[in-house]
Amino acid sequence: MQLHRAVRDPVLLAKLVSDEPEGFLLHEEYQCVGQQAGVFHCAVLSNTEESVRLLLEHGADIDEVDDHGRTSLIKAATECLDDMVKLLVDLGADVNIQVSYLCGVRK
Repeated sequence: MQLHRAVRDPVLLAKLVSDEPEGFLLHEEYQCVGQQAGVFHCAVLSNTEESVRLLLEHGADIDEVDDHGRTSLIKAATECLDDMVKLLVDLGADVNIQVSYLCGVRK
């Protein structure tokens, strides 16, 4: 099973992460929740707190940007995932990162 499919099941995700060698595919792009995203962004968009925490413990970058310059915090806010936004801020997400590309328009 690919990591992005396991984000809704933190127990399975923990097993997959522990079975992978260091530097597992956190940065691979997957189709999840209707958009391309890395596994950390998939966990955020799936609104699964335990998976978000687990991935951060295993080296995920909380401020990683997608190919449109959006962080997981921006994605969570855009999707109105208020609890996830609070969690990401509490875990240290940078609230000052500016979006450089959104809706096909460079800022």
